[in-house]
This record gives sequence, C-alpha cells and structure tokens, in this order.
Amino acid sequence: MRKLFGRFIPHHLTQANLDRRVDDSITLLTLHAGDRWLDRLIIGDEKWVFYDNHHRKSQWVGEGESPQDVPKPDLHPKKVMLSVWWGVDGPIYWELRLYMISMVPRENSGPK
Repeated sequence: MRKLFGRFIPHHLTQANLDRRVDDSITLLTLHAGDRWLDRLIIGDEKWVFYDNHHRKSQWVGEGESPQDVPKPDLHPKKVMLSVWWGVDGPIYWELRLYMISMVPRENSGPK
C-alpha cells in the first residue's frame, strides 16, 4: 500500500475493487448525460487597464538633424477597470469602470 492524496491505495487491486471503480465511473458519466451544464456556466474577470495608451514612436533623423521632442508618459497614468463576463460562446457582457479614488487622508480620519 502507498499513500496518495491522503488515502492509502493498494498496489494491486482485487477484481472487486476494479469492478467497483468501473461501476462508479459509469454512474458518474450517466448522472448528467443529458444535462449541458457548461452552457449555463458564466465566469467573470476584472483587470485594471490604461485609459490612455499613447506610445512613443520612433523617428527617422537625418545626419546633423536633431529629433523632435517627445514628452515622457505621465508617471501615474489613468486606469480603468475592465470587467468581462464570459459564457461558453464567448463574451456575454463587458464594461469599463472609471474609479476616482483619492489616496489623501481626510483631516478627521485615523486614530485619536
């Protein structure tokens, strides 16, 4: 015997053990034979994505010329929450939510 997943499994199964496993497998397969439960399954996911996706572009500069100035991106770019709900056939619904959360504490907040 060896321990697997917290249970002792015999190395050599008897014919009764093999028959019981086959019967249990057939029962599980036929239990939901006509039920298409995956068609009713809906999952969702959320992710923060950048609101402004400006990319710095490369420039061709001739010899002796100076390149155009390109501003650096903001240190803290705006983000939105992308929420997507999926079904078996693909996305069912999606939305972008903009949260304006202030990280500055109020005067009356905190322990006294």
